[in-house]
Amino acid sequence: MLADVVPLIDRIMGVLKDRKALAAMRFTEHVEPLFLDMCLVHNDYRETFRELLDQVSVE
Repeated sequence: MLADVVPLIDRIMGVLKDRKALAAMRFTEHVEPLFLDMCLVHNDYRETFRELLDQVSVE
């Protein structure tokens, strides 16, 4: 009976390890690049709004 449980536990551990690796790969390949791109866009918008505010404040 114990001999039947050990391979099952090993399989479950392998599946969990694969899920963790897949999640890390998704983050590295998809989420992180999108986040970095959005940070650049966000900074561009902030700079544009700052410039516009300066122009409006001067007039």
